[in-house]
Amino acid sequence: MLLGAVLMFSPLANMNWKYRLLPTNSLIAQTTGTGGFTYDEWNVLRLRTLSREQVLTLSQGLLDKRVRKGYTSTDADNWLVAQIKLGSWPNDLVERYYLENIEFSLEGSIQARIGATVRVELNSVYRHTSSSASDTPFVFIGDFRVNGVSVPDTRAKSVIAALSMNHYDVALELEIPPGEEVRVQLDIWLVFAPFNSLNGTIIWQEDGTPLIPPGVAWDRKITLEHVIEVTEE
Repeated sequence: MLLGAVLMFSPLANMNWKYRLLPTNSLIAQTTGTGGFTYDEWNVLRLRTLSREQVLTLSQGLLDKRVRKGYTSTDADNWLVAQIKLGSWPNDLVERYYLENIEFSLEGSIQARIGATVRVELNSVYRHTSSSASDTPFVFIGDFRVNGVSVPDTRAKSVIAALSMNHYDVALELEIPPGEEVRVQLDIWLVFAPFNSLNGTIIWQEDGTPLIPPGVAWDRKITLEHVIEVTEE
């Protein structure tokens, strides 16, 4: 009896009962809101039968929350990956799941005078959660291009695990030529595949694209651009 009384009045037990009493839409709003990730919410929510509209609302809310916080819980990621495997999502949500795991940008000066040396570098924001259901993100880095012309010897020779991107200095230093602006572009390929399956040398094809091995879960080419305005002073 004493054990039962302890459970009845435990704050954790009371919290769990509070979530059980919430309507499903309220529980989804609670789970995707501004607060932290709560195991009690997931333990209750995973027992509910969700309508298609509720599945999409929960999916969009979890993806939005991942962008806001910079990460997601393992439980949330397992659920998101399960929706992809079930085929319950429209294509735009599938693209969001993969593309927003890690976002890339080219950063550098936005103005420079003719003849100045400018450095443009690849930056990334990593949000991927290594859950039991998810594949691992890898990056294939192609050539830099300046005003449409490829810069020799700037493509990567080996596949990079996205988690290790901060350990690599991917950058281009260039002298600003005459003209109104300089456009620096970089093609990268984001690939999701089983852990340790893509470590090794990249095979570059004649058209400048990498050979993507069979069996990957998802891959996309991403073209980044950074524009530098050329000034006289």
